[in-house]
Amino acid sequence: MKLTSEQIKFCPLCGTQIENTSPLDNPTCPNNHFVWYQDPKVAVGTLVKRNDKLLFVKRKFPPHVNKWSYPSGFVDAGEKVEDAAKREVLEETNINIEIDKLLGVYSSTNNDTIFIAYSARAINENIVIGSESVDVSWFEVNHLPSLAFKHDQKILQRWKDLYYKSS
Repeated sequence: MKLTSEQIKFCPLCGTQIENTSPLDNPTCPNNHFVWYQDPKVAVGTLVKRNDKLLFVKRKFPPHVNKWSYPSGFVDAGEKVEDAAKREVLEETNINIEIDKLLGVYSSTNNDTIFIAYSARAINENIVIGSESVDVSWFEVNHLPSLAFKHDQKILQRWKDLYYKSS
């Protein structure tokens, strides 16, 4: 369960009622015992290339059920972001990867997720549909499916700018 600043009512250390002076302030104990910071979640996604194709998964769970995206997911506590990228690709597709490059870090003011995108090369070819996906497939760069998230297109364009020369 994710708590919002409006749900924090009492200091967890002394029990004093928390003071909020505005919705933008961090809930604060008036006795200076506690300040609650709503930390963002960190997610990773990877554009995986094999030959002239990119790997995409069709999402099984919200948001954007049955929409295509590249393998992605949240970083676990204590996990390096690069390891999370490799884990997510493996869990969702059974593909091992070698990361080539950081494509970018994406965030917005209306979303509490920081998204880190990588490009990678596939080490193996045997796709297995993971438990979080409906389908997994390789797509030619000129024939990609419609993508699930707004940032997907920005990241894809960044990848194309770095790697892809249309013929």
